[in-house]
Amino acid sequence: MKTATRMKTATRMKTATKQKRTKSRSAMRHKPAPKPKPAAANVTNPTSSDNNQTAHVLIRVRAEDGLTVEGHQKVIARHGIALFGKFGDPLGPAFRDLLNRQAANGQKTYLFITTRPDWRHEYVTFRCPLRQVLDTLDESKRHLVPGYYIAQAPYIRTWFEIEGIERLSREDMNRIFVLSSGRSITSAIFSRTGLFHVGIRNTSRAA
Repeated sequence: MKTATRMKTATRMKTATKQKRTKSRSAMRHKPAPKPKPAAANVTNPTSSDNNQTAHVLIRVRAEDGLTVEGHQKVIARHGIALFGKFGDPLGPAFRDLLNRQAANGQKTYLFITTRPDWRHEYVTFRCPLRQVLDTLDESKRHLVPGYYIAQAPYIRTWFEIEGIERLSREDMNRIFVLSSGRSITSAIFSRTGLFHVGIRNTSRAA
């Protein structure tokens, strides 16, 4: 009798244990999934619409024995304006449209050209008032391109129409900063990037 009672008790305990495990597994299967964390807000590079900071463009170029600056200065002296061609990848359409919109609205918008004669010299920067940015060169405007690279015009997909070239002092150059990081261009210019979306820190001369 005792043996039979023990066997019944053991059977009941095994059955109860199995039922607990089954309930536990079932509960785990139907446990609500954790609520997803709210998505982080999109962070974009600052533009004139984000912080009332006018956007400008800065390009690092080779000196070409002084022709880069001198060649465009001569065209401006003759015609009042010149076209500066950007080799390589074209300017993105959104940034191009932003620059054109600013210039059309009367905001002072600049192309900055940064160059140096060779690795032993410091970079110097020239400020060029920007009238518009074009993605093609109209035949009627070919005379606005310096002769030393007009033959390469078919390979250029971004043209900056400028109406002056002024060399900046070191102080004014230090006021130029990269919009996406706030980093001074005098530091960022040593990176591999050749084109920068930039702003100008408040100043009476470069504003």
